[in-house]
Amino acid sequence: MELSNTHLPTWLLALVVIALWMTLAGGGVLLARPLVEARLGERHHDVIVPLFTTTATMYAIVVAFMVVVVWQRYADADASDRQESTVLVTMYRETLSMPSPLAGHLRGHLRTYSTAVIHQEWPALAHGNGSQVVQSELDGLYRDYLTGSVQRTGQSEVYSAFLDNLNRLAELRANRLLFSRSSLPAILSFGLIIGGVLTIANSGLFLMQRRALQVVAAALMGAMIGLLLFVIMVLNYPYGGDTGLDPTDFQYAQSVFDVVDAAAATPGG
Repeated sequence: MELSNTHLPTWLLALVVIALWMTLAGGGVLLARPLVEARLGERHHDVIVPLFTTTATMYAIVVAFMVVVVWQRYADADASDRQESTVLVTMYRETLSMPSPLAGHLRGHLRTYSTAVIHQEWPALAHGNGSQVVQSELDGLYRDYLTGSVQRTGQSEVYSAFLDNLNRLAELRANRLLFSRSSLPAILSFGLIIGGVLTIANSGLFLMQRRALQVVAAALMGAMIGLLLFVIMVLNYPYGGDTGLDPTDFQYAQSVFDVVDAAAATPGG
């Protein structure tokens, strides 16, 4: 389930998910307790306790592993965005060593690229889509750079470095699109949900002396399961919802563009 398709604030969605699992756990104990009391009593605890401990431990290991996996993907997406904005800034500075009108055209593409990323492509990433404007500006950078070869003067290493950074920019943008489209396989999501249900079901086979205390304990366990599954769901979509990544790095790049332009316009700058 994509966060962008829920139409609910993230905090409210968290409460809903946690409440559902608490209800499932607490309600399951209330429904199972009369049957367990009538058919099994407490004589089966010696068997149930190690089975429940094993099941709960296995599920906890799997959930912990999945949290690490989705967090690593989230962190990788954040690092890739930061690198992309850094490459933009570097390319913008490199145009200062190029002649007009080539330099002006390239800077124009870089500015439009970053603006389109912020205002057009970023909202589209929540749905796994890109922006045609961003792609067009990227193509324009290649076109103007390659067709402007006759205007190249000065240090050849600057042009070589610019092309390397341009290729890197295209690669990082492709990574960003792929991060927005990738998610956990459905079978893993299914396993996490069913594993949580089975863990809660095992807890319903216990008999505590006070029924209310057992219901509270089960509900708290359900809340923990719901919270962890919600964290996995949120981190699984790094560009979705109001907890996803934001285009702050690209906004910073635009502020650097302004500084570079101001310095270039200053006599002797």
